Amino acid sequence: MKQKIVIAEYISTGINFIDDVASRGYEPVLLEGTYPETGPEVQVFRDARAAINARFAGKYRIIRENHDYSAVLSEVREVNPALVIAGSEFGVELAARLSEDLGLPGNPASRIPYMTQKDKMHRASRCISLSWPRGNAISRPQESRIRLKHTHSRTHHRH
Repeated sequence: MKQKIVIAEYISTGINFIDDVASRGYEPVLLEGTYPETGPEVQVFRDARAAINARFAGKYRIIRENHDYSAVLSEVREVNPALVIAGSEFGVELAARLSEDLGLPGNPASRIPYMTQKDKMHRASRCISLSWPRGNAISRPQESRIRLKHTHSRTHHRH
């Protein structure tokens, strides 16, 4: 029996992980994530996922979208995975939580904000002396014009 790798939300680049996992001798298990948004953009993601599911139906196990985390954890525990990896940005939190709860290698769930929130990513990079894109969080369009003007005046005078 092959060891399994769970791919948490496998749309976007995650679709490539399915064949990558299989080509390395593991059995992919596809785990549908949940989407925080409720608007029409969610249907685009669900349609993409449905196309992927149709392609792999019967070939690999698919764990369906479920808002009950304890039920998802139980289903993933059943497959006894070697790893849980994020297949897209929508799977980052789920993969981290599952990995931690199952005692698998992965990023600690406490670091999720530093993996999913741009301002925290930048701050974390800066704290360990990595290069990071300079920027500022804004909450109103007017702030972007003020910050852009301020940034432009500072960089314009450098030689």
